[in-house]
Amino acid sequence: MVARANAAVQAVRAPQGTAKHQAMILCKKVSGRSVATYVPKGLWDEVRAWNAEHKKIKRVLKDLSAIGEQIIRNHVGEQRQAQRVRKSLKVVGPQDR
Repeated sequence: MVARANAAVQAVRAPQGTAKHQAMILCKKVSGRSVATYVPKGLWDEVRAWNAEHKKIKRVLKDLSAIGEQIIRNHVGEQRQAQRVRKSLKVVGPQDR
């Protein structure tokens, strides 16, 4: 929430430290620039719930991404280890028949 000076108070040049009203602004990125949307007071609780849910989803996606990366790293390591084992166990047959 952002504390905003009341427009009527600003118009009469009220002294420093006057009361400010509460406002909620929802921000997002569009084409690399921030876009702000004013949220009416009646929707504050619902928007907070949306924001909390969004943060949970981002954490889950981050965890899934880390798990996927670990699977890839393990697979590559296992493939390399299998190649080393195959090379070391290569059976040499009779050369002169």
